[in-house]
Amino acid sequence: MGASGTDDLLGAVLVDVKGFSEQDEESQDLQLEARVAGSRTLQLGQSDSVLFPYPGFQSGFVEVNDSSQGNQQGTTNIINGAGNRELMLLPGKLRYREVSASFNYNYIGRLLLPAAVKKFPIVGLNSAMLLVAEDGGFTLEINGSEKELYLLSGQQFLKCPLSVEKKRASIRYSGDVTCSVVTYSQLPELKQPKLRGNVQTAQREVAP
Repeated sequence: MGASGTDDLLGAVLVDVKGFSEQDEESQDLQLEARVAGSRTLQLGQSDSVLFPYPGFQSGFVEVNDSSQGNQQGTTNIINGAGNRELMLLPGKLRYREVSASFNYNYIGRLLLPAAVKKFPIVGLNSAMLLVAEDGGFTLEINGSEKELYLLSGQQFLKCPLSVEKKRASIRYSGDVTCSVVTYSQLPELKQPKLRGNVQTAQREVAP
C-alpha cells in the first residue's frame, strides 16, 4: 500500500515493520504511524510495510511513531527506527526504513508471595516495568506474549501466573496472583538476551 498526491514520482521510501518471532498473535494489537513529507499518515501493524513514492532531489523527511489512535489494548514500544529523519532521494532510488517494536500489556493486581521472601526486594526478570507496594499490590508492564511473571527475591526465583479477571481500557486486572518458588532450571529458556541479562544483573544486585 502507499500514499501520495504527486504525479511526478521519481523515488520511493519503504517502511517495513519486522515480524516478531518470539511473540504470539497478541502482537497484532501493535500499531505504528508512518508518513513522509507531502503524504498522509498511514497506520501499520505487525509485519506490515508501506511504499511511499517520493520526488527526486526534494528535501523532506520520513517519520515513524507510536500510533495516536486510542483503540490499542496496551503499549507499543518502538525499539528501532522511530522518529523523524531527513530525506533526500536521487531519481529512481529507494530508501529503506526498517522498524522493530514490541507490544506490552499493562496489569494491576496483588502478588501473594511466600513468607520467606517478603523481606527481600522484588526484581522483575521478564517485565518492562514493575512496581510492588508493601502489601503486594503491583503495577506491571510486560510483553504481550508472556503468560507468567518471573521474579527474583533474595536468592529465590518465583513464578507468578498472570490471569485477567476484567479489563478497562488498556488495563488488565489480575486480582490476587499466587507466586510459587521455582529453581533456576525451571525458568523459561534464557535465549532472549534481555531476560538472561536481567537474571545476571538481579543476582549481582542481591548478592551479599
